[in-house]
Amino acid sequence: MHRPTGRSAPNAGAAEWVGTGGVPWPTGGTSGALLQTGINTDCVNGVQEDHAWFEELPSTPNTSRSFLGFPVSPGDSIKATVFQATSGAWETKVDDLTIGLSAVMVTGEGWGVATDSGDGTFRGQGSTAGLSYSGGYTAEWIVEDYGQGASPETATLVPLADYGTVTFTDLTSSPGPWTLSPADSVAIFQGGSLTSQPSAFSNDGFSVSYTG
Repeated sequence: MHRPTGRSAPNAGAAEWVGTGGVPWPTGGTSGALLQTGINTDCVNGVQEDHAWFEELPSTPNTSRSFLGFPVSPGDSIKATVFQATSGAWETKVDDLTIGLSAVMVTGEGWGVATDSGDGTFRGQGSTAGLSYSGGYTAEWIVEDYGQGASPETATLVPLADYGTVTFTDLTSSPGPWTLSPADSVAIFQGGSLTSQPSAFSNDGFSVSYTG
């Protein structure tokens, strides 16, 4: 995933993330709770701000946290993963390959930031002792406007920022193999106008472009 340069209205936002679970089935139910991690690109009073985060939804209480000490710049190359470790814990990880830092969350343990050149341990920024995850049955690679509010039930969507183009490459999941079809892609419309459009899947990747 390659970070774009955001251009937007004075106050807008976009989230670029990967995750598993959270998809409603046509016959009812979902593919499991959503566990996700990624980057937010926000325009705040005309100034671009970027940060990494993770979230499990739903969880009690709703668990969404931002990583501190993890600077992200336009154009950085990002690797984002959600996986189950051999210990049975679920982990999310955002690697900024440009600066050599990783933002890590481990269920039942905590979250924090580590250096890619280190021993794999991270300096904790908070506890996830009460957080667990039972797995999902789908994988998602998303660029979207996100909800802002005290809870998911009361959140309202932010205006979608002009994020340029985000390119997802080297897409993998377990089990495999698989491919994405046009029916798997979802565009974004705001106010009746197309504002975000994914490309066709090709060579294990695709791009998403702001069109508004």
